[in-house]
Amino acid sequence: MFIIDKMNQYSILHPEVKPLFYDIVRIITMQTVAQMLFSVNNPSISFLNKTFIQTIIYLSVGVTVFWLVVYKFILTQNAIKLI
Repeated sequence: MFIIDKMNQYSILHPEVKPLFYDIVRIITMQTVAQMLFSVNNPSISFLNKTFIQTIIYLSVGVTVFWLVVYKFILTQNAIKLI
């Protein structure tokens, strides 16, 4: 609970942190389920292979760049309001 409390305190000053965290968890969950289904359907594909780990890392970096760079730029331009 310590990490969640710290994240809640940090998100007061930086409101884009919560959606960033939720998006990363969502991407990792979807990728894990898809990989599990692929590995069950095709036994020659292992569940935790190198490509799977790299894909999760790349998707997480992409989501983080979106929230901390692109979305923050859109906020500073007052193009949209943060919900």
